[in-house]
Amino acid sequence: MTALNGFIIPIDVRQALLPDPQCSISQILAFAMPSQLKMTVTTVNIAHFVSGRLPTFADNIEVLKTWPIPSHNLLHSIHEKALEMHARSIRYPHVPTSHPARQLHFPLWVLTYWREASLLRMYVTGPWSRAELWLTKERTATASYRSPDRRRLCEEAQAMFLSIPWAGDVHGFTEAER
Repeated sequence: MTALNGFIIPIDVRQALLPDPQCSISQILAFAMPSQLKMTVTTVNIAHFVSGRLPTFADNIEVLKTWPIPSHNLLHSIHEKALEMHARSIRYPHVPTSHPARQLHFPLWVLTYWREASLLRMYVTGPWSRAELWLTKERTATASYRSPDRRRLCEEAQAMFLSIPWAGDVHGFTEAER
């Protein structure tokens, strides 16, 4: 087993912590994802995120969805530091000292989870949430320039969120409709 294998999220853990690529847009918007803190490299010591100690975390992995993750701009630096230091575990120094995660050492795959959750927030749930909000505002607007056709189109688009998968290609459009 190479050192990089420790960064691979086990399949059963992946299935518990990350949304299935086949789930709908509505399902991913309702999927529990960790909050993401705003931090910069200048405000934290990256070395505090990694440790040479073995992981001590053995709790229910579902709690990871409820604990905040570092900001996206730190995640690459944390990964580089983990490789540089031959880390054996990941820490949560970005939470208050009273937080239960603060005293634990986590498997290296937790960093991969942070990175994937961050990318999902940035490129999937963020844009789809904004689209959903826009459709809701357009559908519920009472201004006289909002036509019934426009409201109907917004309702149809929102209904499609229930069946269109959030990942992969959407099939069914002709070349002219693209």
